[in-house]
Amino acid sequence: MNQADYEIGTLANERAKRVPASQDEPATLVALFKFVARAHKRPDLLNYKQDGQWVSISSDQLLVRVRRIAAGLHDLGIRHGDRVAILSESRAEWTLADAGCIFAGAIDVPIYPTLMPPQVGYILRDCGARVLILANREKFVELKETLKECPDVKQLIFFDPEGFSAEEGLTLAQLEARGQELQTSQPGIVDQLARQTTPDDLATLIYTSGTT
Repeated sequence: MNQADYEIGTLANERAKRVPASQDEPATLVALFKFVARAHKRPDLLNYKQDGQWVSISSDQLLVRVRRIAAGLHDLGIRHGDRVAILSESRAEWTLADAGCIFAGAIDVPIYPTLMPPQVGYILRDCGARVLILANREKFVELKETLKECPDVKQLIFFDPEGFSAEEGLTLAQLEARGQELQTSQPGIVDQLARQTTPDDLATLIYTSGTT
């Protein structure tokens, strides 16, 4: 490559860098969530089945719950850049938890629910996850021995509230309640966390097939 080619390539790379078209254009994922909720309000942004009936979560409800989850994670001691693992099949709560991590400034680590316990343990140790979010207690029972080898995991959170004791962890509803209490005592806490996020921050760590 000669000097002219190098200069042309450098110029092309500089032009290719993403620059917001205006000050109103979202520059972070937090800003994007807020923009969509404001500009494209829907009564049924998320839909899921419960007891055989379809249940909808509106864009306004989603934003409220995401902010509660973010505040709840902060109340648990999760700080900017901390890892939060999510081990669950696709469901509405997964989306809420994922967005809650983004608003809290945490890096979420999605884990395939079909992985074997040793593989899950490897990921938890490798990424240094401080919180593990699980679909239910059944999955916790599968991982109980493995979690003894993951000292960084300090808190478990369950999507489904059935069958576990308070000593084992929190439900997502309890996490949201803690977040709501924190927002009441510190009304600007979630916006404060959001302002710490920059476009260059890492949002998620995805361990694709083969990386374990």
